[in-house]
Amino acid sequence: CHNSHGSSVAGITSRYSSATGNKRGGLLKETVNGIGGYTTNYKPQGGGSAADRNVRNPGASICLDCHMSATPTQAVAFRGYTTPWGYTSTYGASQAILGYWDSPYMGYSTAGAKTRYSYKKMNLIKGGHFGATSPLSSTPMGSVDGLCTPCHDPHGVSPTLGANQQYAVPLLKGTWLTSPYREDVSPKNNSPQTALTEPNTYHIDQNTFGSRIGDTVAGVNESVDQFAGLCLQCHSKNSLTDGTTHTWKSKDRIHESVKGWKTANGTIKHAYTCSKCHAPHTSSVLPRLMVSNCLDSRHKGRTWYTPSAYTQWASSGDIGAGHGRIPGVYDSYGDGNPGTYWPACHESNTGNGTDQSWNVVTPWAYEPPIAIVSGPSAGSFVAALSNVYATITWGTNLVATSYIDYGLTTGYGLTAGNSSLVAGHSVQFSSLTNHSTYHYQVRSVSGTGRSITSGDQTFYVSVPPTVPTLVAHANMVSATSTPVTLQWNASTDPDGGLIQYNVEVDTSSSFTTANKQSSGWIAGTSWTPTLATNSIWYWRVQARDGNHTTLQDPVSAWSAVGSFSITDGAPPPAPVLVSPANGFSDWSCGNYYYIYLNWNSIGTPVEYNVQVSTDPSFATVSYTSGWITATTWGTGLTTTNAYYWRIQARNSLNLALGPWSSVNSFIITDTGPCSYTCPIVYTWDGQQFAFESDVYTKGKLGLKYSTGFLKPNPNDYYLLLNEPAKTSDNSYQLRIVEEREETDYLDNLKLYTLDYPEDRNIYSEIFFTGTSYVDPGTLVHTVAKTLQVPRSMTLVETGVDVAPQLATSDGNYLVLSNDRNLDFNWQTVELDLGDQSQASQIKLVIDAVSEFPTTPAGNQRASSLDKNGQRTLLEVLDASGNWVVVPATTKQLPIPKGFRRPYVLDISNIFLTNVYKVRLSFLYKTDIDAISFDTTADEPVSLNVVPLQSASLDYHGVDPTVGSDAIYRYIYSSLVDTTQSYMPGNYTRFGDVTPLLTGTDDKFVIFGKGDQLSLKYGGESSRPAGTSRRFLLYFDGYYKAQNNVSIPNTVEPLPFAAMSNFPYDPAVENYPADTDHNRYRQEYNTRSYGP
Repeated sequence: CHNSHGSSVAGITSRYSSATGNKRGGLLKETVNGIGGYTTNYKPQGGGSAADRNVRNPGASICLDCHMSATPTQAVAFRGYTTPWGYTSTYGASQAILGYWDSPYMGYSTAGAKTRYSYKKMNLIKGGHFGATSPLSSTPMGSVDGLCTPCHDPHGVSPTLGANQQYAVPLLKGTWLTSPYREDVSPKNNSPQTALTEPNTYHIDQNTFGSRIGDTVAGVNESVDQFAGLCLQCHSKNSLTDGTTHTWKSKDRIHESVKGWKTANGTIKHAYTCSKCHAPHTSSVLPRLMVSNCLDSRHKGRTWYTPSAYTQWASSGDIGAGHGRIPGVYDSYGDGNPGTYWPACHESNTGNGTDQSWNVVTPWAYEPPIAIVSGPSAGSFVAALSNVYATITWGTNLVATSYIDYGLTTGYGLTAGNSSLVAGHSVQFSSLTNHSTYHYQVRSVSGTGRSITSGDQTFYVSVPPTVPTLVAHANMVSATSTPVTLQWNASTDPDGGLIQYNVEVDTSSSFTTANKQSSGWIAGTSWTPTLATNSIWYWRVQARDGNHTTLQDPVSAWSAVGSFSITDGAPPPAPVLVSPANGFSDWSCGNYYYIYLNWNSIGTPVEYNVQVSTDPSFATVSYTSGWITATTWGTGLTTTNAYYWRIQARNSLNLALGPWSSVNSFIITDTGPCSYTCPIVYTWDGQQFAFESDVYTKGKLGLKYSTGFLKPNPNDYYLLLNEPAKTSDNSYQLRIVEEREETDYLDNLKLYTLDYPEDRNIYSEIFFTGTSYVDPGTLVHTVAKTLQVPRSMTLVETGVDVAPQLATSDGNYLVLSNDRNLDFNWQTVELDLGDQSQASQIKLVIDAVSEFPTTPAGNQRASSLDKNGQRTLLEVLDASGNWVVVPATTKQLPIPKGFRRPYVLDISNIFLTNVYKVRLSFLYKTDIDAISFDTTADEPVSLNVVPLQSASLDYHGVDPTVGSDAIYRYIYSSLVDTTQSYMPGNYTRFGDVTPLLTGTDDKFVIFGKGDQLSLKYGGESSRPAGTSRRFLLYFDGYYKAQNNVSIPNTVEPLPFAAMSNFPYDPAVENYPADTDHNRYRQEYNTRSYGP
């Protein structure tokens, strides 16, 4: 450490002076390469920076250079110069010598807390013993001067400490006690009652020296002179607590929790050491060298910031179940038996029973500066009688409070708003003067105190009269054009102004034809135009304030559209049939078919009656519509019949009948029972074989799109929803059952363990693009324990914000389209994710189920409506503000599966602008339970194969289902059908099939309805500490649905990996016919069923 005869080390080297200068004592070590046996040039140098508040002088570097570097090479990496020794050679240590909380060189970098819990971010408020961000409220009695020696004596512990020498370790100049309390952490889950589910996340005297929060304990045995002597040399007790100020959460009251310092009253609950709350060294943990912030609800779920933490109500406390963030209780657990679970700690002691919040001095949370990213804008001007309302909206990059100041001048004078933390702000306020200009500004404060105020804005409020309501007009009979008096009820004006009306009448409800007539702005509540006969007339009315008619004064919305008909009373002509075309034929399954019949409109006010019969003379009528006004009608049919249909029209006013139309025919043929799912996986969970999902759904053979047959993708990657349990023979067991009338071709099957950080969750993508195998590890993503909900989720077709319905997976499904076979069409959900320009990644998590068509007509409809072969679309905004489809080569939105299978979609690279809105469009009838997103970076996931021990094929039968037609699951082993039904051909014989499932080689296990595969896995690797484990199944398989009219309903021809598509041309390509594959077919595929 020292030279004998001098040193040229520059800077402060010690706290005493010598001949070398002020604070330059110590003759710190300096070596020269080749002299005295040294092989390197070295002298300690200062480090750190004023900006990071960690400037250290050479007197500290002489210590840290050795403690931090094992070899000269490491020293170069740390500070750019080498040392002649390190902790390995000096102390025989195997790692850097750091305190539990420390960061390397006491710098602003990753400290111990961060290495253990990723949510404990480096705080922006820098500073520690090497430099303070801001002055303390009282001046310390000593300074550190960027050295270690103010607190440490490198030569040993002074005997002047007497019996307290044991409290001066390591090499201290006073006493100190390392914390006897375990490290505090926030609950893993952002959920209610975490005191019950996670009772040991924070550590105080009661659960450290006792077993429960309610225990009575003495705490540490040591006195303040033994655990705080070193601290008190610079920070006197009087500077921390004066003994008279007891204001809750004040510095004085907080420090009364130190053992022996309580004076507020005689009730002593805490007897802490300094080390309970403070670390001695690092500036990278929390401000003021704090190490605990466990009770701040913003970290529930162990995230750096959770603005929507559970903190309210008696069942939803942060650690306990009280109203505030610090533990407390208002229910029978604490009141009836205090100490059994948790007591009422701080409730009602603050003067505010609803604000028990932890102090804001020590947040782990970090938020960037707050900014207004949209707005502010004024709108939604409405009136309730004479009371005029306005709404101000704006957006911020952080969730924050919403307040506006407003008035008729820039002095404002009025305020409205609320303290809820949101990113999309909307504040409504009332009692405005109509037809006036208002000034306003908006203000928002985030959860961590970031604040912003807009500049002065203005809006002109002008609310028009109420929308007129029409007086219904009766239908009329007139041989010629006739005057018609239209009437409506009077509107009201917020400020009682003159009201004028404008009326439009037309033969189209769009009011765009040459027949349209307008009244212009008139007074009164009636108008009489002359209208032609033999037409349906539509009309509407709007209102305005006649005293305020400038461009900035809006008129009311149009009234609802009224209609009436005028006819001359003559019978209508015969309708003309449009579709289906005469002679139309189609297939169906399940002895049911639904058909829509269409015809041309006659144009005059008429009603139609449709008849469908199996008799061309209509002696008996099988189905009839009754009198309807639409020009389309649908009905369900019993299939395998030839049908005939015709239509008659009548005058809707005098019921004069017209002639029957011509007769058209169509034929519907039934193919047998319907089939529409894939093999089902069951997992043994320790109690039962639990239902998972259907698998390799993209491996369907003969699936026809508008662009032709879709090439099947046999690869499927399924993340198990249930946790497998070991059986008595120490194996994991699964079952794969074909529950429907299908034929399966399973080529390869693997089970993987996925080990991931325990403070994260994982989801898998539904592999969608292409048909080639990909590494399953590339499809798995980590997400935060608590997912984010988009600012808004709007169903585009209705304009309704469905975010409340889709915020959580709770079985409250948003249903897109009405019917899986007949009435489905494109439906779109628009997501606003807010400003994500700083997001590490953007990953959607979607929990939804598709209801796929089950009839040939439904499949035909899907083929006719898909867009270039796509049945989902992903859209974003371009620079011009137009919605554009994300190219399939960039990212595709997967079609949700037929059973619940939540999946993740990484959309980080799809956005063309900084507007983070995205549209998800679905063609099939779709049931959406939840849509959320995550912006954390993916963390490493370890993927390892679990060896397959055995696989056997046998007959099981068909299991029953529970649930609805749309959302249901199978119950294993409660058989409802043991009738064997197979497509003609050769299936794999029952028994051991393990050799067929070890690789992709076109040697399939071929099985059908009721068959099952019984699988055993074992010998997996052990789970690393600090990780959680899930399981993933990989499948390589195809399936063929019975009654698919596009391909033969037989086992042959077999698929194979190298085929260009299915069906394939046997003149061009075929299933392999080499000796190996022929032997496989002869040995295994010996279970034959005829037609």
